[in-house]
Amino acid sequence: MATVEETVKVAVVTDRSPNIIRCSSTMTAEELCIILCKKYKIPPLTRTLFALRVKGRDYFLKDNAKVLSSTRDYELRIRFKVPRLELLITLDETTYDYYFLQARSDVYENRIPEIKYPEHKKEMLGLGIADM
Repeated sequence: MATVEETVKVAVVTDRSPNIIRCSSTMTAEELCIILCKKYKIPPLTRTLFALRVKGRDYFLKDNAKVLSSTRDYELRIRFKVPRLELLITLDETTYDYYFLQARSDVYENRIPEIKYPEHKKEMLGLGIADM
């Protein structure tokens, strides 16, 4: 059976426009993550923090899931909350920056239910000033 090649779209927080990547029908989520991590200079040591999430949903693909089996619209995200950020920066500054940009994007787009803007207006203003 011949392998089929199609494209998938993967958004990353470091770029405004999504990556359009050609994938074979056998490509897994883990393989696509590795391709993207190499492109964005994320080392193997911290690469395991990343996964593909279905765009607009709280659903991460399993590492062995075929990327062409369902939707073609994904986000590259750090999937775990890092308990001690000061350790992350010692492991890899690029991953640390990605974590910060992802958190900033989530706050900016009001995606974190625990910190909705109206109830936490003062704290959000402080974060905005700190980000400048």
